[in-house]
Amino acid sequence: MGVTDIDAMVSRKQWDRVQRCIALGTGWFVRPTVFVGVTNDMQVAREEIFGPVLCVIGTRDDEDAIAIAADTVYGLQAGVHSADLARARAVASRLLAGRVQVNGLQHEPMAPFGGVRQSGLGREFGLAAFLEPRTVVGPAQVSWRSTTSDSGRATHGSTKPSAFSSRVRPGQSIS
Repeated sequence: MGVTDIDAMVSRKQWDRVQRCIALGTGWFVRPTVFVGVTNDMQVAREEIFGPVLCVIGTRDDEDAIAIAADTVYGLQAGVHSADLARARAVASRLLAGRVQVNGLQHEPMAPFGGVRQSGLGREFGLAAFLEPRTVVGPAQVSWRSTTSDSGRATHGSTKPSAFSSRVRPGQSIS
C-alpha cells in the first residue's frame, strides 16, 4: 500500500459536519494529551481541566516543586511520584490538596473526598461540611485508629474524623 496524503477540509462547515459524525461514533471520547515544556504561568497549567490532560512542568528540586504546586487557586488532587518513598511522603505532607496520591492512583472509597480553595469546601462521605481534611493515599506505614461507637463496635462514616485524616496538615509528617 502507498502513502496517502490527507488535506484540510474544504470548509469550516464540512469540518463541523465531520466532527459531529465522529462524535456520534465515539461519544464524548477525548484522546489523552500530554503537554511538555509547560511553565506554571501558561493557561493550560493554570486551569482545572477535568479531562485526560497532563502538563509536565520541570522543577529544580523538591522546594521548587512544592512552590509550583502551591501557586494555584485550586486544590482537588495532587500526585507525588518517587523511587524514594520517604521523600515522596515528605513532599506529599506539604501539599495543600483534598487528596494527594503517592506513587500511583490508589483509590480508597471510604476516605473523605473533596478539594480545597476553589476546588471545593467540605467532603463527600462524611466529615462536617466546613472542615478541610486531606487524604494522602499510597504505600505508607501508618498507624490507623478506629472510631468506636458507645457499643464498642467500629463505625464508619462518623462525623468524627479518623486519626489519620484529621491530624495531617500541610508541613506535618504522616509517619
